[in-house]
Amino acid sequence: MAAPTPQATAGRTASTVRGSWSSALVELPVAGGSAEPESRVRSLLQRREAAIRAQDRAAWLATVGPTSPQGMPGAARQGIADQQAAVFDRIVQLPLTLFRYDSARLLRPRATERGPGPAASTGSTGSTGSSGATAAGRVVEVRGTYALGRFGGPRTFRERFVLGRPVGGAGGPALLPLPDGSRSPRVSVPWDLPGMRVVRGHSSLVVGNAALRRLRGYARLADRAVQLVDRQWGTDWSRAPVLIVPATAEQYAGLTGQTTSAATTSQVAAVTTGPIDADGRASADQVVVRPATWSELTAQGRAAVVTHEVTHVATRASTTAPVPLWLSEGLADYLAYRAVALPPEAIAADLLDRVRSGVGPIGVPPDSAFGAGVRDLAASYQAAWLLCRHIATTHGEAALLRLYRTVAAGTPVRRAVPEMLGVDEDQLTAAWLTDLHRLSH
Repeated sequence: MAAPTPQATAGRTASTVRGSWSSALVELPVAGGSAEPESRVRSLLQRREAAIRAQDRAAWLATVGPTSPQGMPGAARQGIADQQAAVFDRIVQLPLTLFRYDSARLLRPRATERGPGPAASTGSTGSTGSSGATAAGRVVEVRGTYALGRFGGPRTFRERFVLGRPVGGAGGPALLPLPDGSRSPRVSVPWDLPGMRVVRGHSSLVVGNAALRRLRGYARLADRAVQLVDRQWGTDWSRAPVLIVPATAEQYAGLTGQTTSAATTSQVAAVTTGPIDADGRASADQVVVRPATWSELTAQGRAAVVTHEVTHVATRASTTAPVPLWLSEGLADYLAYRAVALPPEAIAADLLDRVRSGVGPIGVPPDSAFGAGVRDLAASYQAAWLLCRHIATTHGEAALLRLYRTVAAGTPVRRAVPEMLGVDEDQLTAAWLTDLHRLSH
């Protein structure tokens, strides 16, 4: 379970009907170069976008190639083509309703930025290649937008290329995916995942390169979570969650913006992340599942994690203002655990142990208690869950949901609590702490 992480606001709107593709390339801004290379970049990006729209692999491959094919072994040139064919194949598996390039910048390559060597194996945004000639062409930094129709509105992506000659060494200019100097290709979007597959559930979309059995399992869990969230929260959201299931901690780190070390030692099982629209809603959220989650958790635990995150997708898509994390995480856990046949003493064991030891909470957990590096993160989540559970059992489940929606519409908690519950914050906190002590004995 993890706190949702709002990212940068989406800059452009996009079509959401498959086949209704919009293009920014007619007036695509290309900055930093003379007219000739700008024109080349614009033309190449137009062709790449059109290739995805037409699902034309040959047209896609015609836009890529190394900066200095002469002197490069034929096997290496073929490797680049094979890798880019794999990237194309992954992209077109997705139910895209939008794939476009929005802007590009021409940069001078640094001395450390090299073209791929014979052993290069690039991702769509990077490469492991450490040998090869220094790129003689211009570095092209591209920003684009994609959308997955009913599974999510527009999300942005970035790519970096070198403007060079095509794989065959003849013909017009081409784009070479730029090495990033890392040992493994950088992963930042779903189609960066090597071996990516797509599993469609009844309501959900699961994308990843984990074992197919796990992808199908997560699709079943997500479908079930949609039904549970619909019954409690309502249907004023897309009801079509996207789960991204990477195979490694490094891939999880790239998709969530964490360091590999943080992703490896993380206490959270998944995170919901996506851009915030201009109206304050999140219409393009994706749930990224930490690779170890499946093996670390029981079947009930996996179901709770997915329902928790799907709750975040629903609440963020249908409300317009941020809420305190105790309320956001507490409601998500409250809905997740409603279908779990375990007593609160088992679910909140860490917190209740602290209460018995005399080091339990003395107040509502602040937002800082939910940080990824917090030692007692589990206890913070359990405290939030038991607070929301206390509200539901004392004042009614409908009152809990009204409280959330009221705060998420912009009403401060200090006003919303007495208006929705008939008690002030201090009274609510005191009653909850009494409940904790009762549960701990």
